Amino acid sequence: MITYKDFKKMISLMIDNIQQNPVAWYGAVIATISIVINFLNYLKDRAVIKIRFQKDMQILSRSPTPYDSNKTYFVVSVINKGKRPIKIVKAGAKVFRGDKKIMIFSDCFAISGERILTETNPSTDFVVEQELINIDNLEYLWVEDGTGKIYRKYVHSLPKTIFRKLKLIIKD
Repeated sequence: MITYKDFKKMISLMIDNIQQNPVAWYGAVIATISIVINFLNYLKDRAVIKIRFQKDMQILSRSPTPYDSNKTYFVVSVINKGKRPIKIVKAGAKVFRGDKKIMIFSDCFAISGERILTETNPSTDFVVEQELINIDNLEYLWVEDGTGKIYRKYVHSLPKTIFRKLKLIIKD
């Protein structure tokens, strides 16, 4: 156990070392600050993917589109909030059922062109007819990038998800 005298002696030794070698302390402080700045730059420089969804959307357009203006759609938006460009390959949803079905949106294949998210083009959308999806049965939406990393956005809050899982267990 450290006594008050020992603690006081340690503090006085530290103060003596600082007074004798201030350049070393200055270097240590500057090195620590530069490490923190470089780490923050690394965090800012990477790709940061956000997934948002909207239901009951209609698509209105004068030019011909593959979407019917009389139908309602479920729109999933993928946004890159980071600086690093990233290529989005697929998007889909996991259905909240006991058999764990996973859907993939047809926009991944039907709409041609690469979905590369950069600073100048930070978002892309996937559109699905809402009658094909029961939103109450969705557990989460997922997006896969070009490296195979999967990003998830849970549709419902945690208590609602737990109650649904318990309900499925009780039914079985």
